[in-house]
Amino acid sequence: MLAPDGRSGIAFHRFMTYDALGEFTWIVLYGGLGYLFGSQWEVVSTFLSNFGGLMLGLIILVSGVILATRKLRNESSQSEMQKN
Repeated sequence: MLAPDGRSGIAFHRFMTYDALGEFTWIVLYGGLGYLFGSQWEVVSTFLSNFGGLMLGLIILVSGVILATRKLRNESSQSEMQKN
């Protein structure tokens, strides 16, 4: 049993069903891309690696904005409480 399964409280068979569906999705996606773009695999590989880097950058950016917003709100609420 995997750690996320045990911590989430989800039944093992349900977890395995969702896990298998996720794996099947990736297999079909990459297999389909390989079949469609087999002769242009270098172009597809470059696109996927660039897309992955873009997504990582966006996740870091959004996380930073959320953390900065929370910190600013926290500081402003604390200063308002000190004024009262």
